[in-house]
Amino acid sequence: MIFEQATKDRISYGQQAQSILDRFKAQDEPFILEFIQYATEVINEYGIPLQKLLTLTLLKDGVINKSGKLINKFLSTRELLNGVAKICTHRPGEDDINRGKDLFGVNDQQIGIEYLNLALDFIKYLAHQYPTDSKKNPTKFKIKYDELLQMGVVFGDNPLKPFDPQDYKGQNNNHSNINQQQKQNSQFIQQSNINLKKEDIKERDQTMLKLNELKSKIYEDIKVIKESFAFIKDDPNYVEESLMTYSAQMMEYEEELSKLFNKAIQYEGVFNQDEHNEIVLLLNFSREYPKLYQQHAMQQSKKSLATLQSKTFALIDKIDYRDIGQTPTADLLVSNLANKQQQVQQQQSQFHNQPQFNQSNINRQNQEDKEKQEREKQERDRRENEKKDRERQEAEQQRELERYQREKQQKEEERLRLEKEREREQQSKIEKERQDNLRKQKQREEAQQYSNQIIDSQQNYQQQSNYQQSYQVKQSQNQKSQVKQQNNFQQETPQYQEDYNQFSNNYQIPQFSAVQQQNKFAENFDGLSQSTVTGQKFPLKSNEQLIIKDHFGKLVYYQGQSFDVFDNLSESQKKRYKVASLYGKSALINSKEIQIGVKQSLQYVPLKSKNYLNLQIFVGNKSQINYERCKLQYNGDNTQYNLWLKPEKIQENILAGEQIKQEVICIFKTYQLRIIELIFNGQYQGKMMTAKCLIPTTLISFINFKEINVQILRTKWKNKRQEIIKSEPFMLNPKIIKGPQYLQKIFPNICEFNSYQHFQEQYFDGYNDTSNKNILYKLAGIFDVCDINYNYMIKFIIYPNMMCVIKMISQNNNDLAIQIMNTLIWMIGLP
Repeated sequence: MIFEQATKDRISYGQQAQSILDRFKAQDEPFILEFIQYATEVINEYGIPLQKLLTLTLLKDGVINKSGKLINKFLSTRELLNGVAKICTHRPGEDDINRGKDLFGVNDQQIGIEYLNLALDFIKYLAHQYPTDSKKNPTKFKIKYDELLQMGVVFGDNPLKPFDPQDYKGQNNNHSNINQQQKQNSQFIQQSNINLKKEDIKERDQTMLKLNELKSKIYEDIKVIKESFAFIKDDPNYVEESLMTYSAQMMEYEEELSKLFNKAIQYEGVFNQDEHNEIVLLLNFSREYPKLYQQHAMQQSKKSLATLQSKTFALIDKIDYRDIGQTPTADLLVSNLANKQQQVQQQQSQFHNQPQFNQSNINRQNQEDKEKQEREKQERDRRENEKKDRERQEAEQQRELERYQREKQQKEEERLRLEKEREREQQSKIEKERQDNLRKQKQREEAQQYSNQIIDSQQNYQQQSNYQQSYQVKQSQNQKSQVKQQNNFQQETPQYQEDYNQFSNNYQIPQFSAVQQQNKFAENFDGLSQSTVTGQKFPLKSNEQLIIKDHFGKLVYYQGQSFDVFDNLSESQKKRYKVASLYGKSALINSKEIQIGVKQSLQYVPLKSKNYLNLQIFVGNKSQINYERCKLQYNGDNTQYNLWLKPEKIQENILAGEQIKQEVICIFKTYQLRIIELIFNGQYQGKMMTAKCLIPTTLISFINFKEINVQILRTKWKNKRQEIIKSEPFMLNPKIIKGPQYLQKIFPNICEFNSYQHFQEQYFDGYNDTSNKNILYKLAGIFDVCDINYNYMIKFIIYPNMMCVIKMISQNNNDLAIQIMNTLIWMIGLP
């Protein structure tokens, strides 16, 4: 593998690193993924010290080389980022730059020092270079850096340098192959040290170090600016963003470079003419490039972009060819001549000391060879131990696998047993339902028989009444035969009385049969709910008296003073507001000319572990005339919330029949009742028109019910039973909640604690107010509000007459739970 070859020693790294960095720069995604996997394994697991150091160096050089895909893959690979951060935790709280010497062992102390310092500088560089993402949220680099600071890790001030092959020539033999120009510069600086004090020398060296580091940064950014112009046709947005970023960066560089340059020229002999010209050109570029970009930003055209490109390239060419347009002064030439003479003397002095230098190199080389052999032996022993550890781990994994298979088989057997038990229970349940149906059918037949007897008795009674009336008529018409008719009547009357008494003794009125229960039940229903079987509406009238159970829990009385602010709204406006809050979408204003509606949802933000409220505001022109000079405003107490608008302003003209949309992200700072008023202004037929409404921002909009198994929910509820709070019984608002099952439409993941079908079957058989058996419909669920780390449990208990009791269990905030309960009662009830 190319990565193993490049990281086996320093010389191989210097030879092969550039080709690897070029492939990183070309965004070779498979190649980058392969490297990320390799780096994760080496840094976290099996790598030897030098291999770990060079692998981390290659990752650092790739990031500094501005490889976008490498940076993104590194950011998303948690194991690699944690591995680099773990290195930094070695001896936290100490500020010794050599504290990494005991990281690997006695033979690799220098590698340990370099490895720890590189990791510290790398993490600090990533946090400062990429502190936030496109949404202004902190990146994982910044989060990891802050965590390390909290742990007491001390970071240095050493800036990272880009890859330079010259730094790796002859590294394995510890011979410094410094070229002649570097020797001359060193001798040139040593000669100037004669007239300086130690403090001045230290300050001068620090100034020159900072100056060289800043030059490296400027060269690196100039390279990126030049490469950015190559993507003008493919990705113009990327080019614009890149040019704008480096324009601001150059302004900072210009100020810092000017200060360092003015400070450095106070010391004699620190610059030759080329170095002086180089810094002047860099100053010129960092000063002129922001001006050129500002001119382009004001025009924002292809022509201005082309002009910016040509002038920028002209400035870069001057730097490449040192075209400063000036000649060296006479004083500087004399100074250079003196410096060259001093350099010759230094070379001669070094030539006389060369034999002693070679002998010391030979002794050092022998010592290094001996240490290398010892390290190789230790490495072999370490790998042998690792091999034994892997074999032991494999044996342990095999035993774990066998144990897992046994447990899996046991679980499968248990699952089959439970399925058989459920089948038996299901069959028993079916048989029980069949018996219940037969019993109910028999009751209906008996009731029908009793009804027929009542009808027959009423007919007999009517016939007898007709007979008596006929008798009286005959008596009045024939006064002469009164005695005779009276005798006849007395003969017939005992017969009638005897028949009537016989009927009364044989017939008894049935005691509240099933049909009578159903008739009584139907008389008291006012159509607030509906049967799923027959379609007949069955809830009781509000004056039907039921016995309300004394449910377990701490009673919390309803407090609705905070909702008095809605009293100024009409009943229609209140209903629209409640429907929008509960069902997620509704028209807030609906007239012949304009319609304003809202659609709400929750937007999860992983870094905050919170749900933000996402409101989509729709404004529709229902007329045939255009609206002009349109504007949307949001009024309220901005100390309670922050709003993000997308777009920030709506378009000024809304054409006839057209609809526009504005997205509003709501972030609330408190849980108190928040009132936000939406105001629409627009010119219609030459007159300014204003429409106002409230947008739904209560706690109900933030409730997020989670999926949960009903048996698990029952267990959780039972375990927290002592923490239950409950509301007073209240009547559900039939304009909002048209039936008990409508709560499942409002809260989709809510669970049924008992069957709604069984709850409705009571309506066919009637119910007995004193029994209170199987007449309550119970719904329950678990939800969070804003913060997903805190859950609440809730249960709705609904009576046939639409009376309701709410129970809640809070994880740690009873005050918020009470506020949620009050808001729910105001939303769905008639408190």
